[in-house]
Amino acid sequence: MLDDAAWSAFAARVEALEPDLRKALARRWSEAALAEHASIASFARFTLQLLAVGAPPSLLADAHRAGLDEIEHARLSFRVASRFAGQALGPGPLPIPPSSGVVSLLEAARAAVLEGCIAETLAANEARHAAERCVDPLLRTVMGAIAEDEGRHAELAWAFAGWALEVGDDAVRTGVAAAAEVAMREAEQTAATGAGPDLSDWGALPEALRLSLAREHLARVIRPALDHLMKRHAGGRTG
Repeated sequence: MLDDAAWSAFAARVEALEPDLRKALARRWSEAALAEHASIASFARFTLQLLAVGAPPSLLADAHRAGLDEIEHARLSFRVASRFAGQALGPGPLPIPPSSGVVSLLEAARAAVLEGCIAETLAANEARHAAERCVDPLLRTVMGAIAEDEGRHAELAWAFAGWALEVGDDAVRTGVAAAAEVAMREAEQTAATGAGPDLSDWGALPEALRLSLAREHLARVIRPALDHLMKRHAGGRTG
């Protein structure tokens, strides 16, 4: 996707930036890289959940591919952050919370809706907008690739949620619907915690814009899609 010449040209552009701007960009891209790194574990857990509830092989294959995507996202993001920081940056050990080893269909479906149908759909939308606003060609390519991948990850979550609601009982459908409503209300009511610099030219949207885009996407895309999903599977398996 990006050869050595593209990275060399990017490094030269970074060298021309003011030190304070470089520092701010290094911090923002480091935060993004750590989030991508944590997503690797999220998809590993999701894959285990799919196995535990007997999900179809196609969903398992897509979950494995999504985990590999997140590895590449983290690698690219740390490489960008390192350029801005002027030193090599990377992740340390990732704390993994203990698990009981018992996974229910409700637990897996609820997590898929919250982390995938809502969070991944918002992440894909944000990445698309970041790519559109980015003036740096290398970062525009990086953000565009991440947006495309996150879109597929969101589609995987929607597919699994639909399957879980179809095969699950009323307790699964009621539990997922309640969790989704709470998450939607929390997301809709999230407020900006600070102004911060506008780093959109370099792939990092300001918080106020991120929240504005999220609220619009929640209202226009995610809430209608969730309502449709719940109505479509209100009666469970029909065949």
